[in-house]
Amino acid sequence: MLGLSYGYPLCCILNFTIDSLLGVPSGLSRGESYSGKFGSYIPCEFHKKVKRALTPSESLHLLSSGYSVEHLAPEDLIETRVNGRVVSSMRIPAGLDAVYVSQIKLKA
Repeated sequence: MLGLSYGYPLCCILNFTIDSLLGVPSGLSRGESYSGKFGSYIPCEFHKKVKRALTPSESLHLLSSGYSVEHLAPEDLIETRVNGRVVSSMRIPAGLDAVYVSQIKLKA
């Protein structure tokens, strides 16, 4: 319950705890949110920005690919950087979710 000391909403902490006990990758299924008050955190079903949470099997399938995967919400910005410089960017259209799978394979 370390999240309480950071001021995260109790509902988000409980949802994350249940996901952790069940082995559900909550950051991928519900997307990661950013708040000026909390910084970056994983929201609950009520506070999520994504339209549809990914099922546990969808999340695990994406994670088993070995690539970096991110679930993006409407209005999120994707930037491609080369040597720290932004070379392209795209905003997810309003009303849509996106699952971004990077072209970079993660080390085992």
